[in-house]
Amino acid sequence: MKKIYTILSLMIVAVTISFSSCTPDSYDLGAEGVSPGDLVEGIAFTVTHDTENPNIIYLKSLMGSQYTPVWIHPQGYSEAEEVTLKMPFEGTYDVVFGVQTRGEIVYGDTVQFTISEFYPDFVSDDLWTYLTGGVGHSKTWIFDNGKYGLASGELSFQDPADGTPTMSNFSPNWEPGAGTQTGDDNIWDSYMTFTLDGGAFVEVHNAGWKDESGTFMLNTDNNTLSLVNASIIHPESWDGNSSNWRNNLNVVALTENQLRIAVFRDTSSEGEWWYIWNFVSKEYADNYEYEGDEVEPSYDGDANDDLTTSVSTTKTWIVNLEAPYNWADLTGSLLNEWIIGENGIPTYTDWDPPYEEEPLSNVSIKLSKTGDNTGTYEIVNYAGEEFSGSYSIDEKNWIDFGQDIDILVVDWVSVSTLDGKLRIVNVERTISGNVSILHLGRYNPGNENEYITIGLVQGDGSGSDDGGIVGTEVGVDNDKLDYGNTEGDGGFRIVLYNSYGGPTQEDPAVNIKNIVFDNVIQITFTLSGITFKDETKTYTAAIGIANSDWSKFYWGGGSGDTKINGDGTYTVWCQVKDFDGGLAVLVVDIPDMSDNIVDLDGVTAIVDKIIVD
Repeated sequence: MKKIYTILSLMIVAVTISFSSCTPDSYDLGAEGVSPGDLVEGIAFTVTHDTENPNIIYLKSLMGSQYTPVWIHPQGYSEAEEVTLKMPFEGTYDVVFGVQTRGEIVYGDTVQFTISEFYPDFVSDDLWTYLTGGVGHSKTWIFDNGKYGLASGELSFQDPADGTPTMSNFSPNWEPGAGTQTGDDNIWDSYMTFTLDGGAFVEVHNAGWKDESGTFMLNTDNNTLSLVNASIIHPESWDGNSSNWRNNLNVVALTENQLRIAVFRDTSSEGEWWYIWNFVSKEYADNYEYEGDEVEPSYDGDANDDLTTSVSTTKTWIVNLEAPYNWADLTGSLLNEWIIGENGIPTYTDWDPPYEEEPLSNVSIKLSKTGDNTGTYEIVNYAGEEFSGSYSIDEKNWIDFGQDIDILVVDWVSVSTLDGKLRIVNVERTISGNVSILHLGRYNPGNENEYITIGLVQGDGSGSDDGGIVGTEVGVDNDKLDYGNTEGDGGFRIVLYNSYGGPTQEDPAVNIKNIVFDNVIQITFTLSGITFKDETKTYTAAIGIANSDWSKFYWGGGSGDTKINGDGTYTVWCQVKDFDGGLAVLVVDIPDMSDNIVDLDGVTAIVDKIIVD
């Protein structure tokens, strides 16, 4: 008994809305006078069977080249004067023919054609079997959560400048971890099932959103997939980012276990880009077992000594503002490279991650060693919230803080503890072997094949014997300091060297050849004899440093600045990567403070210590 498939019996208005965005950018619109009554089979178009293989159907427009034909057929939607359909399954099918006019798309009445016998050759390609399980079977696909050794997560991206993604041209510019982009946990309960049991049918379940059913066509000549009356599973909140989730979608990869489909982002305020949606066979996912050896980060240092130092037993770590966070593979290798962008803001080499200096600068992690693998901590997170307690470190370099802490949140990027723990994933060291940058991380949520990390450098060393920095101490001749209102602008400046003028130009207080460091410079100084006119005011002190061409410099505004409220000993520091000499200026700058001092001549300043690392 023949089956009747009314797969295209939808209202013309709905069809117009669904497909109008797929029309070409430019074409001859033809006359306005075309009506549905003009689009009659045999006059405006033909539907014919191949004489040798009746399972091949030819659709042909007779309207002439001045009209753009629009076909809605069992295998999708087409805009071509001639369309060839290869129909493997018996049944009666609908075709709607239309043309684009200056006003709108005009459609004629639905016509039908019949396929009398099943033709297995049209579904014999391996790709059909991979997608559906084969004739008489069905196969269900779910989003890849990064745990199956295939993709890093449910979504990858490709730059349109690299061309259209296909099986032979797939070059993702970014493959983030699972769950980091879509923001919709419903996707993990969504699925789509393709079947070749009596026809090419698809069932789509978008959890928390909608269910759809329809038919599909897999074109194995150009590796495209088309769905009728259904779309591939995708997050509800992403639906408006593309005009096409169902027609002639490029299949980037299709194997027994993996399906990757490209969707063009063309209706988003973020601009045009390619989404690559990554799926795995549900059967494969349900039976997947990791068989390889456990991969561990390559870090092999003494964790507690590196975290706290073996000398002072205390270190304070703050966010590396030039590279605040990253992703790393299971060996600890970082996956992105930070650079300084054209606007002076740190960014990645191939895309712009979120960057906000204020929440980054709020973070500090002060660790004090109490035993070989234990200590205490004081943590200030991105929002200024304070946490404290005791920590322990296991043999795999996981630091257990005993509580969950959201340490860093910048837009959609979040670095928090995992069951109260962070791991030493990667360290960068100076030539002398000291840790210059520390990368603590946890498994990326939804993707246990990578870590998300926070990059830390040594910060303010209050409470530590060596100022928190293990480095080289630079000698200071305090008799040669120039300090006071040296610029005549009401500020207070301690000048160690200024190549642009003043007494230190010819006779500096430091040997300028010694001001060379990989990462951080720290200055501890003492002020005495201060009496403020207005004792309610405080001032910000910061290092001012620059090399001769100002390609390397710092002049305040970072976490190493400190507040001045009168007499006392203070520490300031700053991070300037690879400051390799050629010093032009080295000062401690305290804007506006001189104007509030009763007797400026009675103030004394000395520099207690300079440490470079």
